[in-house]
Amino acid sequence: MVRQLARRCCLVLGVSIVLCSIANAGLVQLNFSGGNGAQLFVSVAQGVQYVVTNDTANPGVSFVFRDVGDLTGGNVALAGGNITYLTNSVSPLTIDTLRTGPTTGVIDANDLSLFHSGAPGVNLGDRLNLGIGSLITSGAITASAPPSGLYEAILVDSAGVQLAVGNVVPEPSTMCTVFSLALLALRKHRVQS
Repeated sequence: MVRQLARRCCLVLGVSIVLCSIANAGLVQLNFSGGNGAQLFVSVAQGVQYVVTNDTANPGVSFVFRDVGDLTGGNVALAGGNITYLTNSVSPLTIDTLRTGPTTGVIDANDLSLFHSGAPGVNLGDRLNLGIGSLITSGAITASAPPSGLYEAILVDSAGVQLAVGNVVPEPSTMCTVFSLALLALRKHRVQS
């Protein structure tokens, strides 16, 4: 009886975690403001994890968000802010540059790339965690700010070769909800017994 109950709780918990992960795979909330001749403000509203599944010898990595719109015309825009990323949970690097385009590898003119200038390359199996934060360009951006919303997240190297797909890191409140559901299922089973 206890084993059956434990199996049910583990099953409910496992299914809940999988469903939460699937629902958030690859889509990340980005918020934008400014532009139109002023500085552009970009905010990453959710933590994103990438696991490198394609190993290349090319240096550098860029966090790419698909179909944002052509903001910089292929030009690099220096930025300041507090968006950082970790590779294998060590050595945080601060994002200091953004650009859209040029078309390189899987990147097209409407894809927004965020990166740290001079960042090292990565290896197969590396885990990168892009943190929640914001940045603002140091100069004016002629284009209008794109709409805030969910954007597909990928990781590429300096040649535009796709290395990984981003997955939203569940917030602690989401995990609390999952565990609460498992506990409710356990309680309901006890009441019925």
